[in-house]
Amino acid sequence: MSEGLLRALAGLLIGAVIGSFLATVLARRGRADGVWPVGRSRCDLCGSRLGAADLVPIVSYLLRRGRCRHCGGPISFRHPAVETAAASLGLASFLLGGWAAGAVAALLGWTLLLLSSIDVEEMRLPDPLTLPLLGLGLLLSLLQGALLPPLGLPEPASALIAAATGWAVLAGLAFLYRRLRGRQGLGAGDAKLAAAAGAWLGLADLPAYFLLAGLLGIAHAVVLGALRDPSRRIPFGPALGAALWLLFVIG
Repeated sequence: MSEGLLRALAGLLIGAVIGSFLATVLARRGRADGVWPVGRSRCDLCGSRLGAADLVPIVSYLLRRGRCRHCGGPISFRHPAVETAAASLGLASFLLGGWAAGAVAALLGWTLLLLSSIDVEEMRLPDPLTLPLLGLGLLLSLLQGALLPPLGLPEPASALIAAATGWAVLAGLAFLYRRLRGRQGLGAGDAKLAAAAGAWLGLADLPAYFLLAGLLGIAHAVVLGALRDPSRRIPFGPALGAALWLLFVIG
């Protein structure tokens, strides 16, 4: 087996496991027993403990035909969808990059997947995810080439300036939208995610980033029928996240 295929297989398997974890985090948001998956996994409907055979990412859902083996209740499609997306991100990241760069790209993709999923469900991008993503981008840009191998991030100065620019552009657009339309358009989380994108991509890639994010956002709105219903709110986080990951991996 070639090294590229070995990396791809590792990314696929690790991504599936990470996706199972992310799907559980999403399912537990707002629950009294906490967000992070601690202790034995249980069915969301009947509360029965799930065994190892019930927890194999993607495969268990398919074998059980999307139903709990204890109560027969339907399992949310969120689980296989997030697991498949995370596995795909892991496969592509490790296939297109080396071990170190692939791991960084995969970590970025998994974080953006969680952020995008939360934005779709709750119309918000939480600070405990956007701000660490910004900080990690700045830190890695500083450490690559010194303590770490080249990872594809910009130089520290470019990362810092791009982060400030990315935030300013989205924050400025949000301000103008409120003044012109009299209602909220872009949120503060969108501006913070754009700042993180600047840290990960650098100043030279910001124009391409905003162009790609805008095109993806328009496509998302068309698919959801927002152009026919201007009052419908469309989360911009998925477009911002997808544009960031695509440009980082391609770059």
